Amino acid sequence: MSDHKKLLSCWHKLEHFSPADAPKASENFVEVLPEREPWKIPLNSSNPEKTIKYSIFLGVFDSSIVNDFVKKYFNDKRVNENFRSSKICYASLKLDIDGRYIDESFGISTLPWALHQLENGKIKNDNWELAFQKIEEDLEEYIDLKFKSTFTDEFDTVTEVSRILSNDQLINLQNKVEAVCKWSVKPEKEIYLKRFEKFIPKKKTEKKPDTDILNSFYRKI
Repeated sequence: MSDHKKLLSCWHKLEHFSPADAPKASENFVEVLPEREPWKIPLNSSNPEKTIKYSIFLGVFDSSIVNDFVKKYFNDKRVNENFRSSKICYASLKLDIDGRYIDESFGISTLPWALHQLENGKIKNDNWELAFQKIEEDLEEYIDLKFKSTFTDEFDTVTEVSRILSNDQLINLQNKVEAVCKWSVKPEKEIYLKRFEKFIPKKKTEKKPDTDILNSFYRKI
C-alpha cells in the first residue's frame, strides 16, 4: 500500500473513534430514565401548536473509561492534564408523545465497536465501513421486529405501526447494542431521557427526523 493510501486508511479509521456525546443529567428536561415511563402519564405540551417528543440516550457512561482503556492498551503512563471527563453514549433514538419509536431516529456510536477492533488486532483491516454498516442494518431489523406491529386490512394492505415502548424494551435494546459492539469493557451504564417540544407539522410531508448521534461523514469515504 502506498504512503498516501496508508495515511487515508489511518485517517478513515480514526473517524470511528469519535465519541457520541450525551447530555448532562443536570440539564433542563434531562433525567435518568424514571421507573415509570413519562409518556404513560401522559404529559401535554405548554403550546397547543407543539407536541412533546423524547430523545433517549442508551448506554450513557463516563468518557474516562475510554481514556483509561486506551492508555492501558498502549501502556501509556503519562498524565494528560487537559483531559476533561464527559458523558458519552452507545446509541440514541427518539420517541413521540405517546412513546412510539420515530422512524429513522436511531443512531449508534462507532466508538465502542472501534475499540473492539483495536483490542482484537483488526486495526489494519480495510472493511471497517462495511462491517459497521452490517451492524447498523441488523439493529434496524431488531427495532422493526421488537418495536413495531404489522397489520393487514381487508384489501391486503400492509400497515406497520410503532408500539408504545416500555423501559424494559429500551433496556433490552441497550443490551443488544452493547452485545453487537463486542467491546470487552462493560461500563456501568444509564439511560438518559431528554424531553423537548416541537411544532406539529401542518403538512404530512414533514422531513424525517435526524438522529442525535451523527457519526463522522468521512468514515463512509
